[in-house]
Amino acid sequence: MLCTLIHLAQLTICWIYPISQTVHAFETRNYSLFWISYWFVFGVLNYLESTFLFWLAPFCVYQILRSLFCLWMLHPDYKGAEFIEETLFPVAYEQLKGIVSMTPLGKYLEEA
Repeated sequence: MLCTLIHLAQLTICWIYPISQTVHAFETRNYSLFWISYWFVFGVLNYLESTFLFWLAPFCVYQILRSLFCLWMLHPDYKGAEFIEETLFPVAYEQLKGIVSMTPLGKYLEEA
């Protein structure tokens, strides 16, 4: 039962809140690289989990650690997603900026 509650909290922290904030950012045209950074790092994390770390998923402690990691990535004071992207993925970061600048979203990012 406790593991189920932890999993629901992790689902809310890592998926539901970021999706709602991303949709809100698009609706208000308040575009920033923060949410792009979050989804990029979160996608890499999910890829690594599904490929190499799949055996960790059933453990409650792992779900707690994953939730705390997502909170760190989302927290406005720490902005862990941007930190990870800029320090661990510098080449990917430059490519991402180049790709985003070619999309309609790039026009709004240049204005900000």
